[in-house]
Amino acid sequence: MRALGLLLLGLGLAAPSSSSVSALSFPPHLSKRQSSSSASSPRCYYPNGLESSDIPCNAGASDGSPCCAKGYICFSNKLCVREGEGGRSYHRGSCTDQSWRGEGCPRFCLTSATALPTATAVIARATLSARRRAVRATVAAAAAAKETRSSRSRAAAS
Repeated sequence: MRALGLLLLGLGLAAPSSSSVSALSFPPHLSKRQSSSSASSPRCYYPNGLESSDIPCNAGASDGSPCCAKGYICFSNKLCVREGEGGRSYHRGSCTDQSWRGEGCPRFCLTSATALPTATAVIARATLSARRRAVRATVAAAAAAKETRSSRSRAAAS
């Protein structure tokens, strides 16, 4: 859990306090906004100009707004987050400015591979179960090394 917390802190995010999204805690520079659809919401677009089905994070923004897929939470740093069985994942969504020139658009991961309309760019994925396995393996290896040293010390003493 500590390794996961350090990873998330390195990303500027707080470690999860439970597996539910509603229990997430956010540092002051991030806001938690649930994306929700509205009939009057502006449309969202991928960097190549194609329309996406994402939902605007700030429909009233005059200079573009990041958009996230339904069920994702919008961060004020223009990332979208989702809590799932495999952990928490972060994505760069789309934008309400079709030209992507607006200041509100998420201007990262814009290479041709990550700008495709069929997928959002995965920024980071904190997989808790994988982290736990890695920590357990490290602890087990340390315990085995300690036991080996103890055995050698006892053998040398006799």
